[in-house]
Amino acid sequence: MDETTLTVLSTPAVTTLAHVEALRERVRERARDLAAKSRADATKDAYVSDWTHFETWCCLFDYASLPAEPETVALYLAEFADESPDWPAFTLWCVAQGKRADVTDNDLLAAFRQAKQMNTGFLHPALKVATLTRRLAAISQFHQLQNFDSPSQSEIVRTVMKGIRREKGTKQNQPAPATLDVIRSMIQAAPSTLTGRRDRALLLVGFAGALRRSNIVALDVDHIRFLAGGMILLLGRSKTDQEGRGTEIGIAIGQHEETCPVRAVRTWLRAAEITTGPVFRPMTKHGTVRKSRLSDQSVGLIMKRYAAQVPGLEVNDFSAHSLRAGLPTTAAGLGVSDRAIAEQTQHRSIDMLNRYIRAGQLLSDKNVTRHIGL
Repeated sequence: MDETTLTVLSTPAVTTLAHVEALRERVRERARDLAAKSRADATKDAYVSDWTHFETWCCLFDYASLPAEPETVALYLAEFADESPDWPAFTLWCVAQGKRADVTDNDLLAAFRQAKQMNTGFLHPALKVATLTRRLAAISQFHQLQNFDSPSQSEIVRTVMKGIRREKGTKQNQPAPATLDVIRSMIQAAPSTLTGRRDRALLLVGFAGALRRSNIVALDVDHIRFLAGGMILLLGRSKTDQEGRGTEIGIAIGQHEETCPVRAVRTWLRAAEITTGPVFRPMTKHGTVRKSRLSDQSVGLIMKRYAAQVPGLEVNDFSAHSLRAGLPTTAAGLGVSDRAIAEQTQHRSIDMLNRYIRAGQLLSDKNVTRHIGL
């Protein structure tokens, strides 16, 4: 037995255990850090917001939020599935009245409800099934990260959510797809200014690439390769590529100059004198191109701005996601194969892609009402 072995054996057990526990804590901390990185920033922000809402509600009703009892979560879901008082507003109203915010005081609640009839800010609308589902996922995540059992797996919570889904249905209100006809109308409304050239390029690239808004604003000049037949885009981290491996998609030269994405991008870059860095950038009120990157929220605002300028379009029907939905809907209506569409859109879920494909084929030659002699 050598000297090193003797040294190890003579180490007090309590010291060894302390070292082991310290190591375990470092491993646990690293695991929490990796878990936090496992989701997109937008998802994490939504979860934090959802958890804060749940925690505030629990505080108002004196319920424990972490760990939360399954009955507490079930009550929370049931309340926000319907239109009901906005409890933070109730608290503020009570303070303004010089009264203690007691949710068990029926007379006080009756006075509050009377007041809210004159001020709709005291009432929050019923939340959509998708929102409630996400909030339940947030509650579950926060419990699991703190090594608590998730209340979302309890029978009472699952039963309440099942009842909510059955009563409300699970169909989501999807934004209207920006089909080719819509895109044509929008770019015709774009002014002959530097901003107009940027918007024209953004709309055409977003449509032809079926891009998410995050992909659009993340594009850098060195992510684009111009070739004889079109251009290749290198897409970085996205919803379906959280590890950031990147993927390439091709966009062919358009048949018509006014709707050609390749020409539009070249024109914008040349006019804005952009040779490196972000492709799509904000503008000053004097029309000067900034060096920073356009925010992803700006994509939705641009969509709505042009939707407002096209007769027959409802502004609230369009969002940034309309660009991503536009290509598969248009292509499906023209008979393009599902496989070709999926290769361009990079959809992993065939169910999600089929929503767009079916929408594009509803009035195609396959529609039975075209063949029955009406």
